[in-house]
Amino acid sequence: MKTTIRFAALFLLLLSSSAALAQVHSTPADSLRPSVRAYRNVVRLDVLVVLVRNLSYLLDGGTALPLLVGYERQLGPHVSGNVEALLDAGNAKERITGLALQMRYYVATPRHPTGLTGLYVAPMVGARLVKRDYLASFVWYTPSGYIQRRVLGGAGGAIGWQTTFGPQSRLLFDTSLGIMGWKQLNNSAVPIGCINCSDDSTHYEQGIIMPDARFSLGYRF
Repeated sequence: MKTTIRFAALFLLLLSSSAALAQVHSTPADSLRPSVRAYRNVVRLDVLVVLVRNLSYLLDGGTALPLLVGYERQLGPHVSGNVEALLDAGNAKERITGLALQMRYYVATPRHPTGLTGLYVAPMVGARLVKRDYLASFVWYTPSGYIQRRVLGGAGGAIGWQTTFGPQSRLLFDTSLGIMGWKQLNNSAVPIGCINCSDDSTHYEQGIIMPDARFSLGYRF
């Protein structure tokens, strides 16, 4: 009985010593492991679309205040989900609004071991609603307005870089370049009697694939 107790005590002593030794040796390695960053959310405003679309509208004699805003949420050490909303005041004849979804994968580097900064690749899908306002005139009706709605769906991908203005800064910028393919999803046939109505494709549909660029300023929290 005494021998059993002594053996059990010796075994527990060796076990506790081994655990303590393992903890001492593992502490330096654990300290080198990248910690999960505190900032898991980002909101952004695309400044490129504001400049480009406003310039194109102003050259055509129209007015616009397009806004492309985004929200990104970290889902894992290197993966995030990103949603974008396009709010386009457009001009008197055409208005465009839309949504886009991205799944971003960030490439781990020594400077960016985890989190929402660094080089990333992102597959994406999107939808656009294009409203065109025409003057309609029917034989049995007085002249009235007619709004044509074109619903577009798109898919593509992008590669980009997101980084902060400093190690502790919450302000960041995001730039990316990608391609998207768009296709009309609904039937937007022009009604009989509509003056100047057309079913012309939008600039999204002018090619099989279209370039898609971003330059955004953001805030992480």
